[in-house]
Amino acid sequence: MLCEKCHARPATVHMVSINNNHREELHLCEVCAAESSQFKMAPELSMQQIFPGFFSTNEKRAVAPGKCPNCGWSYQNMKEGSYLGCSQCYEHFGPVLRPLLERVHGSVLHKGKTPRKVSTTSREPSKKLDALRMKLEKLVKEEKFEEAATIRDQIRSLEEKKAGEAHEG
Repeated sequence: MLCEKCHARPATVHMVSINNNHREELHLCEVCAAESSQFKMAPELSMQQIFPGFFSTNEKRAVAPGKCPNCGWSYQNMKEGSYLGCSQCYEHFGPVLRPLLERVHGSVLHKGKTPRKVSTTSREPSKKLDALRMKLEKLVKEEKFEEAATIRDQIRSLEEKKAGEAHEG
């Protein structure tokens, strides 16, 4: 659909206004929408602007590591841009990201739905490993190192078993 004002660019902004039970739709391109007095384009927002203080409380507890060795992305880039540079940033910025993710999501592990095509039996070892890793992290925080060592050994055993099955299949 083309812009209803300039008829030159694709319409990407769709405005709906209702006045006295009369509905009016207007389809504009970004340029025409920005020029319109009815519609003000929102400036690009960063995480810091959306959630003020979101980063500041944890910065005092955990020192933000330097730049990611893989992509060169910095913690400051992450705060300003609201995203990470590459998949290795999650590992590199882990000490700072974990408390943020726990505070926002309540967990650092994804607990979403499993696709229907994936059998539940093939997912069980991963779920058990995830649960053991969380338990290990909790025990280390509580300084219960003997129990943590037992859990660590269980994790290693499951990982070896999983790797063996992967090589066979």
